[in-house]
Amino acid sequence: MSPEPWQVNYFATMAHALMKHWAPANQELATMKQKSAGNAFASGTRIPTAEANLATQQGRPADALKILMAADTTDVSIMNRIAEAHAALGHPAEANVWYARSTATTR
Repeated sequence: MSPEPWQVNYFATMAHALMKHWAPANQELATMKQKSAGNAFASGTRIPTAEANLATQQGRPADALKILMAADTTDVSIMNRIAEAHAALGHPAEANVWYARSTATTR
C-alpha cells in the first residue's frame, strides 16, 4: 500500500474518472477503501462520492444515485453528486433541488 493518506487516492480517483481512465480510477478507489477502513467520514461521504462520480462518468447515473442515497445526504459533496446524477438521468427539477440544498449548506 502506498504511503500517502487516503485523501490523495480520493482526488486521484476523481481525476481519473473525469479523464475516463477507468482502470486507474478503480485502482485508486480500491486503495482508498483499504486505507480508510474504519474511518466513518471517509466511508460515509468520500468513498460514496468517488464511487458515484465514477459510475456517473461511466454512464451509470442510476447506480450512482443508489450509492449516494445510502450515504450521508447532509454532506455537501454527496448533495452535489446527487444533483449531478439526477441531471444525467434527465431529472432537471430534482437536480435543481439538490443543487440548491448544496449551495444553501455552504453559505
